[in-house]
Amino acid sequence: MYLASCSSTSLISDSKAERPIHSFAETIEGKQTGVLINSFSGNPGASPSILIRGISSINASTEPLIILDGMRYSGPLSMINPNDIESVEVLKNPSETSIYGIQGANGVIVIKTKKGGKK
Repeated sequence: MYLASCSSTSLISDSKAERPIHSFAETIEGKQTGVLINSFSGNPGASPSILIRGISSINASTEPLIILDGMRYSGPLSMINPNDIESVEVLKNPSETSIYGIQGANGVIVIKTKKGGKK
């Protein structure tokens, strides 16, 4: 029997108690191997560059697909409030990202936010 190793990691935001988190990039920074986060510009509020599976193309984008509450998110990552994040899952393997087709070729970041509920 062959068991495939799963490289997706669920990064729960309970780690906020350990250290304060000020941006979305800090929620995944240093939590999983193979995820590179670069902040080239020193501009406040600028979105970082995230590489999950390395540089796969010279001319095309290398940014991962971001899924926010089941919908594709194409806005700046700095607009996502880290206090609203319930969980973050990074998908790296081709078998995991195949559900998203060619859009998931550079990896997929699945973000689930907290929902309101009854008291």
